[in-house]
Amino acid sequence: MKFLETLLEIVGLSLRTALVTLAGLALLFAYLGVLLFGESSLMVLNQLEKKKELLKKEEKQLQYSNQKLQQEYFELKQQILVE
Repeated sequence: MKFLETLLEIVGLSLRTALVTLAGLALLFAYLGVLLFGESSLMVLNQLEKKKELLKKEEKQLQYSNQKLQQEYFELKQQILVE
């Protein structure tokens, strides 16, 4: 306790001010922890953005595949009608 009092004298803070400051910092770090690692965090946001990009690429591939299959279908349909 003597060490703490000496340290507070050197820094120029009262015990009450130091405790309030520490409590405020603890709350701030807890809040930042939730922002970074919680259910609605930045990490989750980044993961969802990556997933969105992958889904957009898959959508384009499926559209291209669908277009080719439709073309093949109509060509086969035309062959049947011609014969």
